[in-house]
Amino acid sequence: MKARHIAIFVFLFATILCLRGTESKAESLDQWDLTKEYTLEQGSVKYYAYLTKDRRESWIYKVELLDKKKMLDVVFPKEVEGAPVVCLGYSQELYGAKHQDESFLDFGITLFGNITEPWHGGGPIMKNIRSVIIPDTVKDLEGISLAYMDDLQYVHLPAQLTRLENWMFSGDKKLKKIDFPQKVKVIGGDVFEDCKSLRGLMHESKRLANDTLTFSGNMVINQTEKTLIQVMPDEKKITIPANVKWIEPTAFQNCSLQTVKVAKKNKSFAVHKRCLYRKKEGQLVLVFGKGSTVTLSKKIKEIGEDVATAKYKIKKLIIPKKMKRYDNWKKPYVTNNKKVKIYYRGKCIR
Repeated sequence: MKARHIAIFVFLFATILCLRGTESKAESLDQWDLTKEYTLEQGSVKYYAYLTKDRRESWIYKVELLDKKKMLDVVFPKEVEGAPVVCLGYSQELYGAKHQDESFLDFGITLFGNITEPWHGGGPIMKNIRSVIIPDTVKDLEGISLAYMDDLQYVHLPAQLTRLENWMFSGDKKLKKIDFPQKVKVIGGDVFEDCKSLRGLMHESKRLANDTLTFSGNMVINQTEKTLIQVMPDEKKITIPANVKWIEPTAFQNCSLQTVKVAKKNKSFAVHKRCLYRKKEGQLVLVFGKGSTVTLSKKIKEIGEDVATAKYKIKKLIIPKKMKRYDNWKKPYVTNNKKVKIYYRGKCIR
């Protein structure tokens, strides 16, 4: 029992450290005038903000929906009282200053006022917000600002954002497109927990702590691991960058890719016909493009369980006669191909 209690204590302590992350601008409360709150109403949304003491910057810490039945696209203002918005979210320090206690450490507050406990399985769900657009003036996005938003499909993150904190998008099941800054560091894990429409990010979520992500061409690449982990579902054409050494099959789930290319200097991957494969092993990674019938490239030497396909339904897969059967091809695809018929040497083997 003692060992169990110690393990629980260590987990909770680590969780608190993850939530704290590195210090942000909003955590330095000395520069902010908390004696006067400002409000701004736009498009059925009310914003609550503070200004710095010199009135040069503003911080929106809370948002209220004035019409809770209408599906809304929330576009955050660039300024409050003429001061550029540089921070969003309810920080631990702000809660402590407003309530004179440290109970914030036991829960989190989203931008939309929901009190959540993601480490205990979640919290209240925010509905009727379809998209969130954050202006590029913003440098800091606090805590779990955008977690548990049931209808959220699209988020534009600001170009100046440098970090994503623990559980930032946790529980956003319908989120299918994020405009990331060009480069961002993940503080803590579970940033994309239960983001079912972005299965690549969801799959990797727990492993991303302290990793650096880059975004280009609607692809998210873990630069720490040199791994492609997510292609945005609406993307039709991608070029795998030169520095990518590994691709997670889940990166392609929910995608409808028609064209896939590989940078000339990439030493790990190549494309032939409608097949993306690993050069060294001849291992199939992805089958893409339209058309219900696919004949695998003769360059493919190996088919394992971790093979992805574009969202287009493939009904018939033809294996070249000279290719050796690998693990009997029992489960050659990750998604969308449970009913595909596989033909080998003229016979349907599944």
